[in-house]
Amino acid sequence: QSLIAEYRWAIDIEICVFPQDGLTNYPGIDELLVEALKRGVKAIGGAPRYDTDHAGQIRRIFELAREFDVDIDIHLDVGDTPEAMDIPLVCELTEQYRRGGRVVVGHMAKLSTMPPDQVSSLARRLADTGVAVTVLPLTDLFVMGRDQDHNVRRGVADANFLVEHGVNCSLSTNNVLNPVTPYGDCSLIRMANLHANVLQIGQPQQLREIFAMLTERSARLLNLKDYGIIVGHPADIVVIDADSPQQAVAEIRHPVAVFKRGRQTVKRAPPKLCRPV
Repeated sequence: QSLIAEYRWAIDIEICVFPQDGLTNYPGIDELLVEALKRGVKAIGGAPRYDTDHAGQIRRIFELAREFDVDIDIHLDVGDTPEAMDIPLVCELTEQYRRGGRVVVGHMAKLSTMPPDQVSSLARRLADTGVAVTVLPLTDLFVMGRDQDHNVRRGVADANFLVEHGVNCSLSTNNVLNPVTPYGDCSLIRMANLHANVLQIGQPQQLREIFAMLTERSARLLNLKDYGIIVGHPADIVVIDADSPQQAVAEIRHPVAVFKRGRQTVKRAPPKLCRPV
């Protein structure tokens, strides 16, 4: 909470309490989650692949989300085959607990191992239940395909394909400079370009849709009520020197200025060519 207060002048921080190493297999973790939720945490996460009881962790996450009325953000279905996916249970519980629009699953790398018709069917299910997807290109490129020594799979879910089937999607960084992703600079515009490159996306409309995954779609995923440049909303603005969203993605145009509630918080001078005199 002190961190939220310290940087409120620059950014809105939302903490997600997250049992990273497991929930059902570690005594005391459930109590820690409850304590964090009682302190006002706004979202609860999960990582069932690190739990000996995938379904048990997912069910408990939904129970706590209902009890404390918080959003859900689960790291889900990372693997080299489409077997034993957890997403059907997440969709089932989203319907059962009526959490549509408040559940996000991250990674979903297993989608990249499935044929298009199966992905289409699952995407319609996600759209119907209101489960959003956050694709994490940098991390999944780094961790997927480790069982192959040639013709290595990319392992990145196609967010554009999901959007075409009605799923709300965002792009994010997940890890920065840690063992799972030992590089990165937190740049979302670079993540957008990486996603387009890896998925071989180049049409202007598709690039505009990728840009929307950093902006309008992310805001919808976070359930932000005052997003956008509209009279009466906070003057929170990121300025990018580009003629269009697709140019910003294609050329990795970084922000040159940021304003929080009308006050400038970031200034980034563009590089200049120093001609000889």
